[in-house]
Amino acid sequence: MESTRKGVLAGTRNSVDVLNALQQLSATRLELAQARTVYSLGVLKLKAAAGMLGEQDVALVNSWLSPL
Repeated sequence: MESTRKGVLAGTRNSVDVLNALQQLSATRLELAQARTVYSLGVLKLKAAAGMLGEQDVALVNSWLSPL
């Protein structure tokens, strides 16, 4: 993102390139959040199925889901 903005200042990139880079950054952050959610739910389901789910596990998973 930053290098694309610098490219605009240098004249080698345009504002469309900056918008594309921003869109890709947002999409990547969304994919990361989705992957964290799927992983977290998997951990909780596994521990619940094994009869080992406790409050500490829920608190740990909650900390994983906090904003970046």
